[in-house]
Amino acid sequence: MFHYGFYNPDHQEFDSGLAAFLSLIGLFFGVYGVVRGARHRWFGHVLQRDYLR
Repeated sequence: MFHYGFYNPDHQEFDSGLAAFLSLIGLFFGVYGVVRGARHRWFGHVLQRDYLR
């Protein structure tokens, strides 16, 4: 990763760990948001609506 415009190999482990940590956080909130949206009443109402009527 780049730090302040130049490459520093001393920060390589920290950068990979930070990237993995942020990816896990993003994945968790993404799954949480999908589950929360699917369980939401409005979302279920839209999915169960009969559009052919």
